[in-house]
Amino acid sequence: MQKTVLYILFVIISLSSAYGKSDYGNFYDKKRDRNIPYKVYYPDTLQGIYPVIIFSHGLGGSVEGGAYLGEHLSRNGYICFHIQHEGSDESVFRNAKSKEEVYRLLKESIKDYKNAVNRFQDVPFTVSSIILLNSGDGTFTSHLDTNNIAIIGHSYGAKSVLISAGEKVGKVNFSFKDSRIKTGIALSPSLPVDESADLERVYSDIDIPLFHITGTDDGDPLNQKSSFTPKDRTKPYRYIKGAPQYLLVLNKAVHSSFSGIKERSEEDPYIDEHIESVKKGITAFLNYYLKNNVSEGNWLQNEYKSTLSKKDVFEWKK
Repeated sequence: MQKTVLYILFVIISLSSAYGKSDYGNFYDKKRDRNIPYKVYYPDTLQGIYPVIIFSHGLGGSVEGGAYLGEHLSRNGYICFHIQHEGSDESVFRNAKSKEEVYRLLKESIKDYKNAVNRFQDVPFTVSSIILLNSGDGTFTSHLDTNNIAIIGHSYGAKSVLISAGEKVGKVNFSFKDSRIKTGIALSPSLPVDESADLERVYSDIDIPLFHITGTDDGDPLNQKSSFTPKDRTKPYRYIKGAPQYLLVLNKAVHSSFSGIKERSEEDPYIDEHIESVKKGITAFLNYYLKNNVSEGNWLQNEYKSTLSKKDVFEWKK
């Protein structure tokens, strides 16, 4: 039964590896009486200042989510804080005794509005905590470039990205936008729960560059909407008009392709190529928008596509 439960969860949980320098910590929000655990990846030797990445895990995940990106980006001059969202993290299914119970608990979690609000509030609190960390007395003092912060997320974490960028929530147009975040990357982005929502209105406040990454077989792991198709994940890119947007659709990539779990690689016949394409594209994107490296931006916009498979899709718009 344990193997069955783990099989279900592969779509939303990333595994860590022992590569690179990393530490664990915790941000505490006194106002909400809420802990935000994190795992931070950083260069071996800290010299100067480094742009900051916040990684938001998918439903049922943990600080170990997206380890392949934390390791890769820290080797390329970034400091990455992978945070954990209580209420939509691994604790949700910890006592589950069957795959049916896992599904039920995860669905209940994602439908709980309080969990969503807490998740979306975790991001701006993390930004504020990182700013304080930079001015404090510790490992990262004066090494964090708090003027250049990006957020990356997978699945539910991609929703964290869009919400932080300015996606409006609900019929009252509630916003969790954080203007201190300069850019973002949404791995397996999704649409609002309300299928009748006016997407131009929903995304009208987004004014930062975003990189949307998905796959032709990037399905709905919880089967929440009968009408869902993987192409739906490209709609945020199509409807956002307030800033440059980038889109990568990898042929045969599945939902777990972006989690970094190699144990499920048989679900994606090109998993190794896809991971390398994701890392190359993300690195160039971040170097352009956070480090002002114009040559990396030119490469991304004009040459990156030639490194992909012929059936992969890459496009961007101003």
